[in-house]
Amino acid sequence: MSDSRKEEIDKLVKENIPHQNLTKEELQETYASLLEENFPDSKRIHFIADLGRSPELAFHFELICKRLGGRN
Repeated sequence: MSDSRKEEIDKLVKENIPHQNLTKEELQETYASLLEENFPDSKRIHFIADLGRSPELAFHFELICKRLGGRN
């Protein structure tokens, strides 16, 4: 890992940015927004983190299937 990347991670950890578990509806709204914006990197990364923390495993799987099938 590069020094700059490690410094950025350390900074985020120190800031202790709060994370929340989003509901399926909130995840769907966020995904729709990302789709409209053509999935900008920074927002996509945050969405991935939110989705990973979410108990909405079925929704996560649904998104994977849509992307693998070529649909958004």
